[in-house]
Amino acid sequence: MTPRLVGLCCCAVLSAVSSGASATEVFNASTINYMDTYQSNPGTWTAPDTIFLLTSGSVGSCVGFWLSPSDPGYQANFATLLAAKLAERAIKVYALDTVLWGGSTDHYCRVDMIRLP
Repeated sequence: MTPRLVGLCCCAVLSAVSSGASATEVFNASTINYMDTYQSNPGTWTAPDTIFLLTSGSVGSCVGFWLSPSDPGYQANFATLLAAKLAERAIKVYALDTVLWGGSTDHYCRVDMIRLP
């Protein structure tokens, strides 16, 4: 199965890199509405994960997105996310909608890549 991308036109969206992963494509620009970094929670997650929501709302099945310091490319993704939030710029996020954040019962999808348009 070919991975599908969760996308935001003129925004950064997270990419599905695992074969067999599925995601939904969305085509609209968005800025970051909310962003927070949580402390680790033994038993649920072990690193200080960062979550964020887009102003445009849900993207496919993704209510929001998350990234972890243990992820490859975390520093670049986090720096891009923070810069976009501070500058109130739109981003494009590529994410896996099958890898969910353990810190919530809502559908937060795992970030693969964030880009500025």
